Parts: sequence; C-alpha cells; structure tokens
Amino acid sequence: MEAFGTALATTTLVVQYVSACAGFSSQAKSLAVRLEWDLRAMKIIKQYFEQRDGRDQDITFRPEDDTMLERTLAYLEGIVSLAQRKLITIQRKGFLNQVALGASWIARRADLEDLEAEVFAWTQRFGVHVLDLSLDLRTSIQIEPHPKSLTPPVIKSNDRLRQFARLDSQDKKVRAHRMLLQDPTELAARIASSPYIPYIPLRLAPSQQGSGNSQLILASRQVSQTTLHDPESFSRLEEDMGLLAAALTCLDPAANVCLLRVEHYFYHKQRGQFIFVHYPPFSVESMASLDKRINLDPFPNVDTPLEQRLKLAHKLAEAVLFLHTADFLHKSITTRSIVVLNKSEESSDSCHSDDLGDCSSDLENTYLMGFDLIRGADEGTTKEGAAKQADDSRSIWEFDIYQHADRQNGKNSRMYVKVYDVYSLGVVLLEIGLWQSLSKVAADLDGMDPKKWSARLGSIATANLKQRVGERYTKLVCWCLALAADNGMKETDFVQNVLDPLEEMANTLSC
Repeated sequence: MEAFGTALATTTLVVQYVSACAGFSSQAKSLAVRLEWDLRAMKIIKQYFEQRDGRDQDITFRPEDDTMLERTLAYLEGIVSLAQRKLITIQRKGFLNQVALGASWIARRADLEDLEAEVFAWTQRFGVHVLDLSLDLRTSIQIEPHPKSLTPPVIKSNDRLRQFARLDSQDKKVRAHRMLLQDPTELAARIASSPYIPYIPLRLAPSQQGSGNSQLILASRQVSQTTLHDPESFSRLEEDMGLLAAALTCLDPAANVCLLRVEHYFYHKQRGQFIFVHYPPFSVESMASLDKRINLDPFPNVDTPLEQRLKLAHKLAEAVLFLHTADFLHKSITTRSIVVLNKSEESSDSCHSDDLGDCSSDLENTYLMGFDLIRGADEGTTKEGAAKQADDSRSIWEFDIYQHADRQNGKNSRMYVKVYDVYSLGVVLLEIGLWQSLSKVAADLDGMDPKKWSARLGSIATANLKQRVGERYTKLVCWCLALAADNGMKETDFVQNVLDPLEEMANTLSC
C-alpha cells in the first residue's frame, strides 16, 4: 500500500507537467483537468484498499474477492509506476526546463493520453465518482493561467526571439541599427592592443562599465577580401550581421540556456571583422573555444569525465531546440563557436549548492555564440558560409566540415533549413564523443568530395563511439549525420532522437 501511495504522489507530478503544457495546447489543458479528477478518484480507491487491510474491522471479504483485489492492486501499482517512469523522461533541470516544454508535450501527448484513459477506465470499474457530474463537464473546467510575472526567463526569451523572427524586414533593420555601436573607436583600439584577447575577457575601465559589467567577451566574423571589394556583397553581409545581433539580444541573461546574449556589434576595419560584444554571466578568469578545450586532454589520455561531456552535449542540444522553436536558424555551429568559460575565484567563492552546475567544472559553463571566439590578428581566417571564395584561406576543419553536403555548392547551395543546424550539431557531438579533433581522426576528409563527408563521418562514429560513449550516443550522432533536407524533421523528432537520449544518459551517470 505504501508503494501505491508513493506512485499516486508521482502521478500528481505528471498532472503538474501536463498543466504546465496547457499554454501550448488546449488538449493539454483538457488532459490536465481529466488527470486531476482521475487522481482524486484513485485516492478514494486507495482508501478502499486501506479499509480492506484491516483499518476498518467491520469490512470483510470472501477469499476469492481477496485474491482478485490483490491482483488488482498489483496491476494498479504497475500503472502508476508507469506514470513515474514517464515523469523521469519529462523532467528537466530543476523539474522542468521550459526550453523543450512545447515540443516535449507534442512528442509525449499520445502516451500521456493513453495513461489517462487507462486510469479513468479503472475509476469507472470501481464505480468511483468524486462529484456527481456528467462526463462532458469533466473537460470544461478551466485552469487558471500562470501570472505573466511568473513566466520563466527562458520562455520570455523564446517568445521575444519568435516575435523578432516574425517582424517584417524593415522593422528588423530598425532593431539591427539600434544594436550598432555608434563610436567603436576606443573599443577597437583596446582590441588591437590586447594580445591575450582570445584567452582572457577584455576588462573595462570603471567609466566604461555598464549594468555592473566589467568584462567583455568578443566573437568575430572575418570578412573575405572578395566581399570587402564588392560594396553590394559587403552591404548584404553587414545587414545580416545586424539582424543576427538583434536576434541574439532577445536572450534574457537569467534564462537557463547556453547561449550568450549580444549587447552590441560593429565592424572593425583594421581587422576586417564584424565584432559581437557579449557580457559574461559571471566574472571570468579565462576562456577557450571548445576545439582548444578538447585539445587540452584528447583521447586516449582523457581527464574530462564522461558525465561532464554528456551534460555538455545535452546543453548544446537544448540551445539548438531553443532557437528552432523560435523559428531561428544558427547557421554556424562549430567547436570554434562554442566557448568554455572558467570562473574567476570571486565567482567560484560565490557559488552555492543550489546553483546550476558544478563550480569546479569548466564544461558546465559552456556557451554557444553567434560566431567564433575572437582570435589574434595573425589567426584571422575568412568564412563566407557555403560560398567559398578564391581567397578563402581557412582549412576545412574550421567551418566546412560542419556543413551539410547541400551547403557545399557555393552560390548553388540550397536555402538553409533547420536540418542543417542539426547536422552541424551532430558533427560537434561526434567530436565531443570522440574527445578528439576531427583533423586527427578523419584526416582523409581533406581533399575528399564533400558529398562523401557525411557517410565517412558516420562510419567513424560507428567504428569508434560505441566503445567510448555507448551505443545510444552513437545512434543519435548517426541520426544527425544522416539527415536529408527534405526528410520533414520536426522539433518532436529532435526531442525523441537527440534531446531525450542525451538527457537520460547524463542523468544516469549523475545518479
């Protein structure tokens, strides 16, 4: 009976989850109401069994009734245990991470409706009615919406990003212009005189500090010589940079998603780069792009625990889902556009046990940026997306290897779609699983037809990942790498094939 009571308490949490989804779907609202009434009925059934256990000596049962009720109790405990298992799959950090809530509801709706139908059927078999209401009234009871002030920051950020994506082009340009740093002369000079800028945030003088921030993290987008000498191409690129900056300023710093909010952008003429300006979420001692972080302790001498790497993979997948549910495309997911921040001593001293992440783990503080972490002037490379220019000095390992084959055809490349972001994520997840640079394990790709890269990367995953991170991780990486632009992938497919497996693997190692 104790197990039955525990399972009923768990079913209450399932009701909370479905209620939270009510804002995404009228079906979720209806299901939440039905589950609440069913739960009350199941509690009455529990009281019935408690009476049978002898708490009420006036109630007696025939032996055959006892046997049947024992079997019934065992089966009902199985049903609510199923609810408990479903709850585990819908939990996010802190109980629910609202990033994936809408998509996860769609993915799990059928299972939860089946669960409610079976629980309701059992309440009918026992003839239990909490109130004498006709069945059609069970779904008409309204659930009060959550006050707007209680909306989580991540939902607010997602809503703002979605609204921005739906603006007309002129309104987007107006917002982009507001993001442009009007007088970048002083900041540009500081960048030019800071030799350690790829590794240490730029510290501001007290007179320059805004909103209590004393550090800047800079991301850069190199401009090719071809574009620089073509005013029309440069103008288009400048507009694109402004739109991206305006989109990424929609992020709330309090949102639990590993994306850095953009504060300003400008064009650094001397470096030939567009610069994105970010405030770090805490005081930072040092930083490095993920590709450099992997090279600190590459396989086979790996010091970074598998648990941390799986959590990192899950956080990046959540960030991609966050963007896609707002109808926004990233287009530049690489290990160079992911920054690992090391907290300074003052930030580490302020960490508490209820903080998100482990203060001692640098991978817990990893963020996806709009572009690459800024580098020294001598490391500058160009990056024109799919349209590789004649003066493009980059190697394939910097950008091209992360691009889908459809995006390797220069000006004839297909229009960018969400599948291409997921493919890029799959390549990053492959490197995280291998914990090696692809230039080390897939050197034969340099010079190979890009149309063959996906199959080659898939074979590398199949041959190497299973022993290092397991079969489930291998399967989800191969799923990402095998995606075609016209396969009709939805957010629910991404949740089921990538996000959920990553979360379950990370949680298993955390237990």
